[in-house]
Amino acid sequence: MTRAAWGIVGAGRAGGALAGALVRGGATVLLWDRDPAVAKRVARAAGAERAGSLAELARGARGIVLAVSDDALPAVARALARAWPQAGDERFAPRAALHLAGALPSTVLQPLAARGAAAGVCQPAVALHGVSSAGTMAGAFATVSGTDPAGRRAAGSLARAAGLRPVAVDDALRPLAHLGMVLAAGDTVALLAEAAALLERAGVPARIARAMAAGLGEGSARAFAARGAVRALTGPAARGDARTLGRHRAALVAAGLAGSAAADAHRALARAGAARAARAGALSPAAHARVRAALDGWTGSPRSRTLPRGGRRP
Repeated sequence: MTRAAWGIVGAGRAGGALAGALVRGGATVLLWDRDPAVAKRVARAAGAERAGSLAELARGARGIVLAVSDDALPAVARALARAWPQAGDERFAPRAALHLAGALPSTVLQPLAARGAAAGVCQPAVALHGVSSAGTMAGAFATVSGTDPAGRRAAGSLARAAGLRPVAVDDALRPLAHLGMVLAAGDTVALLAEAAALLERAGVPARIARAMAAGLGEGSARAFAARGAVRALTGPAARGDARTLGRHRAALVAAGLAGSAAADAHRALARAGAARAARAGALSPAAHARVRAALDGWTGSPRSRTLPRGGRRP
C-alpha cells in the first residue's frame, strides 16, 4: 500500500489551497470532505487523490491536517480518532496530526495525540481562497507550534512542504499571534474601507478613493517592512502637529462623524503611533504632550458607526 505524504480533512478554502501547494511542492495528497462532490472537485483541481471516508484517509496518509473551522475542530478530531487504525494496524497510523486554526493550540487535537500522533499547528500567514490561491503560499510565513518537539517538527515539515517559511510561536499564546495577523490583514482592510469612505465624502469618486487608500496602505507597508515602525510613521501625530489633529476633529464633528469608526480608529492609532515615536526619541516630550492633549479632546458617541458606502450619511 502506497501512502500519501499528507491527508487533508476539509476541502474548503484553506484545505483546497493547502492541497494545491503541497502537490506543487511534489507531495502526494489524499483529501476528504463530508461533501463527496466538493472533495472530488477540489481534489481534481489540486492534483490530489480523494478519500472515501475518514478511515480511508487515516490509513492512507503519513500525516493528517484538519483544515476545518475553529468551532468544528474538537468534533472532527474526535471523529477522526474513532476512525484511527486500531490495534494490529498501528503501522498504518499517521505519525502526525495538525490543524490550521491560528487561535487554537495543538491541545485541541488531544484525541489524536492519545492515539500516538504528534500534535501541532501550522497557520499560513496569508489569505487562502481555495486551490487558485495555492501559489500565494510560496515564500509566505506560517506560525508553527506543537504540544511537544515532535509536534513542532511536524508543523514545520508541513509548512516547508507547502512552500511556507515556518516561524515558531508559543502554543499557549497562539491567540495573541493570531490577533497580530488579524490586525495586519482583516482589520487593515476595514481601516482602508473607512479611509476610502472619508475620501468619497470629500468628493473623490469611489473607484479612485479605493485605489488611493490601497496605494497609501501599500506604501506604508513597504516602508514598515524596510525601515521599521518609527521611521515609517507619517502623519500629524507622528510629527507632533496638534493643530492638524484639531482640524481633523472639527471636520468630523461638522460631518456628524465624531463617533464614527473612522474617528475612533484614528484617535487610537494616532495615540499609539505618537507614543511609539516618543519612546524612540523621535517625538519630543512637549510635542507628545500636545498630541495627547489634542486627542484627549476628542469625544465620540457610545456606539461607533462605519461610514456608508459612498461616504454619505443616511
